[in-house]
Amino acid sequence: MTSPSEGSREIRILLVEDDADDACLVQKYLEQSQTDDQRYVLVRVDRLQTGLDSLKTGRFHLVLLDLSLPDSQGLETFIKVRETAPNVAVVICSGLQDRQVSIEAIAKGAQDYVIKGQFDRMMFERVVRYALERRRVQEIQEEFVGKVIHDLGYPLVVSLEAISLILDGFYGDVNKGQRELLTMAQKAMHRLNRMIHGLLDISKIELGKIELVRKKINMADLAREVCANFQPLAAKKGLELKATFPEAPVTACVDEDRMTQVWTNLVSNAVKYTERGWIEVSIHDRGSDVECGVADSGCGVSAEDLKKLFTEFGRVGESSSRRKIEGTGLGLAITKGIVMAHQGKIWAESKLNEGTKITFVLPKE
Repeated sequence: MTSPSEGSREIRILLVEDDADDACLVQKYLEQSQTDDQRYVLVRVDRLQTGLDSLKTGRFHLVLLDLSLPDSQGLETFIKVRETAPNVAVVICSGLQDRQVSIEAIAKGAQDYVIKGQFDRMMFERVVRYALERRRVQEIQEEFVGKVIHDLGYPLVVSLEAISLILDGFYGDVNKGQRELLTMAQKAMHRLNRMIHGLLDISKIELGKIELVRKKINMADLAREVCANFQPLAAKKGLELKATFPEAPVTACVDEDRMTQVWTNLVSNAVKYTERGWIEVSIHDRGSDVECGVADSGCGVSAEDLKKLFTEFGRVGESSSRRKIEGTGLGLAITKGIVMAHQGKIWAESKLNEGTKITFVLPKE
């Protein structure tokens, strides 16, 4: 083991692991990975609650977390650590070989998910180093996004308010030409405002920091409210906006505002990209899950474009009907992030010129 020099950087690591052999292996790997410039200080606890208490009182750069502990099991273990120390990098070291759990953990902000017994010292050293580096980059990203939101948001709000006052005649009459230009500027600023908030949502999703205030909600009530908001626009375009809901309430434990955002994004897209025909909003009770969908008879997308439908700035399709419609290209990426944060799944089915159906499934609990 390399002896660290007096001026070496100290990395404090909290190991939450109840298996003594696994803990000894981690300690051995860390000792072998030390350099003259960097040394590791390991604190080991064997209970989640003890770990949470340590995070509240001590300063750590990294948590190495087992998901199977005497007082906590599964992904909820990570969620509790994340809630207690949102700014600390977390690497899950688990014997649980569950692909879905690993995907959800990464989506919620874990830096990595490694399986016990499937890594050597070199791989473990890389995992620790990359986790710390990714967390540092995330902190820079958070700081940058926060500054951009503040620096752009405030003058934008002031400008929008000033334009509204002029258009309302508070500073004298506005002629037709002036009104057209001011209205054009106002629309552009509203679009920029939506993009700024969209970027903020995307940033939160990528960092696993989207906050959810969950409560039991009848999903049909949310969908009905959103449909009612879009009914006038659908009617103006001559579209039939249909709803297929069960007679009995179908409830799920969700964040009401975020789920309203999901419904709004999906129905808004359907209305935008459907020139004639219909839009159907549906909810189905699937036992422990709720299946929700928005289908339309719109322009649809090709099989190739379908692959990037939920990506950031994923504006797809070359049809004239899509090119002439304004949008930030963030809506479906945000929608997917919100659904995933609820431990749900979302997918799309579409054929060019035949329409699109987007389905998402949420656990009731």
